[in-house]
Amino acid sequence: MTKNYIVTAGNTSTDLGVVGSSSTLLGAKRIGRRAVRESLPNGEGSYRVQEWVIDETGVTVTVSGAERSIRTGFQWAES
Repeated sequence: MTKNYIVTAGNTSTDLGVVGSSSTLLGAKRIGRRAVRESLPNGEGSYRVQEWVIDETGVTVTVSGAERSIRTGFQWAES
């Protein structure tokens, strides 16, 4: 069984869609944070990490996510 983490990012007005993938969860989080920081206004937004498990069912499961905005005091808040 092969695991791959898919990262999506965006905010309330902009959907960046899939911004990258990684074979590790830490790598996926780094990709998501960089996408929000560099591609969204004021570095505000959120990312979501989904684990793509390649097996008979091919089901994706949301593993992690975080938000950075005025609401979180411009700190990363894990969800």
